[in-house]
Amino acid sequence: MLYELRRYTVPAGRQDDLDTVITDHVRPVLQAAGVQELGYWTGHEDEEDVFVYLLGFRDDDHRAATWQRLRSTPEWASLAEGFGDAPPWGAIRSTSLTPTAYSPAG
Repeated sequence: MLYELRRYTVPAGRQDDLDTVITDHVRPVLQAAGVQELGYWTGHEDEEDVFVYLLGFRDDDHRAATWQRLRSTPEWASLAEGFGDAPPWGAIRSTSLTPTAYSPAG
């Protein structure tokens, strides 16, 4: 199992917009691909609002194919075009995680 931790900064006042993107566009693709959605969180760090989520994939190929599938949907292209230069997220940081031998997640 490969886990991916995704962290987004959220521009002021845009959390509701980001929630809509995640629930209406991202989650359906993840669910159709058989991705484990392990949790979604909001928080505040270093003067910024953040949105973090943790996903589980079979392997790196499954992860890469899932994100490619999302980016290639007509809905995503239309959504991205509608945001122009002002999407409801700022910087995105993605970290692939592999459980250690002693991890309960392993």
